[in-house]
Amino acid sequence: MSNALHKRIPICVSLCFYPIRELKEIVDRLATDLDVLVSPHGARLIAEVSGGLPRKAKHHLQNMRRHIPGAQSRQIHLKEVRRFLREFGVDAKGLTAQDRLYLSYLRDVGSASLESLAICLGLDAPYVRQQIEPLLIQQHRLVVIGPSGRRLTPAGKQWIEQHNSNTVKENNHDE
Repeated sequence: MSNALHKRIPICVSLCFYPIRELKEIVDRLATDLDVLVSPHGARLIAEVSGGLPRKAKHHLQNMRRHIPGAQSRQIHLKEVRRFLREFGVDAKGLTAQDRLYLSYLRDVGSASLESLAICLGLDAPYVRQQIEPLLIQQHRLVVIGPSGRRLTPAGKQWIEQHNSNTVKENNHDE
């Protein structure tokens, strides 16, 4: 019955990522709701690294509240937001350690199935498909899905090369 209904009344729902300007407004509202005082520049950075997803922005704010002493009583400025994101392993594109492991695995093997990537990451395949891949595929266009599985795009290869050279520079700077 439901198949016949779908054929008669086709409903197509398309959800897009929020633009940074709109997501910044959402971050401001979420910060108020979570009782976190964050500067306008700090809120914009959180919007930028949240990849168009309000739930990621909310997670960043919740973690900031737990991680930064006095987040409810004093304003958190851009420098502190940057330090917080760096300590939590979030880069300028909003990619996390899991995202980078996903990309590194593809760099190493060339192409891989969803199941192989899930095993490599130690996660369920549906979680990888729903939580990790949308940003990498749709938002940043670092990965493409083809007949042979997932593989890096030229932008993905470029990003991972730049990230590896930045990691080397950071490691040398620490010495």
